[in-house]
Amino acid sequence: MWSGRLTFTCAAVVVAAIAVACGDGDSAPASPSPAPGGEETKASSPTPVLGDKERQVPERTGIAELDAIIDGFMLHDTKPLWPLLRYTILPCTHAGGLGGPPGCRPDQEEGTPVDVMPFSGCEFGYYRPHEFELILAEVVQDNLYGVYRATPDARFPGEYVIVLFRESADPEMEPPVVAIEVSVDEGRIVGVNATCFLTPEELVEQHGLTEPLFLPDGTDQTPDTTY
Repeated sequence: MWSGRLTFTCAAVVVAAIAVACGDGDSAPASPSPAPGGEETKASSPTPVLGDKERQVPERTGIAELDAIIDGFMLHDTKPLWPLLRYTILPCTHAGGLGGPPGCRPDQEEGTPVDVMPFSGCEFGYYRPHEFELILAEVVQDNLYGVYRATPDARFPGEYVIVLFRESADPEMEPPVVAIEVSVDEGRIVGVNATCFLTPEELVEQHGLTEPLFLPDGTDQTPDTTY
């Protein structure tokens, strides 16, 4: 079973320079002293110091909703991602077993439509919103590797694939880093595949992700996988 870290508020600091004239309340402010050559010097405007979340986010892919999802993962913040989730509606079942339809609660009839998100973490399953929120809280802590146009080989159907990576929880059984694949369709997250044994490079190769749309800092974010 895939394991993770289950588990900033930044404020803007504005520095202002205010010139205070000496004298009584009726006195006019002193004029600036002329610089050599007869020209007056002008005080430079202070530069605001902004918190991380208030800096202007650069354009990533030019696709607004996809960029919003990317920003959420780059900031490791689930809040902007909540409205960008698209759950699938499927009939539930009282039959047990992994990989099948979502299970019904005891108070639900067989076949009751329920909202679920497909998630694969070594074992596939459908997770209800309150369950997937906990999964997303783990996944959002991972690091962004790249964003690609999806192919039919992606784990879940969609238009785009966001590839993340995390350090292995069990280096003896897994590679040092493991890839996570987030499928995005029509500006919404529609499924998450937390691979157990694939590095980001291997996932990109196996799923034929040959069209990158965004790579952090415009460089290959391949972590060191030598061991």
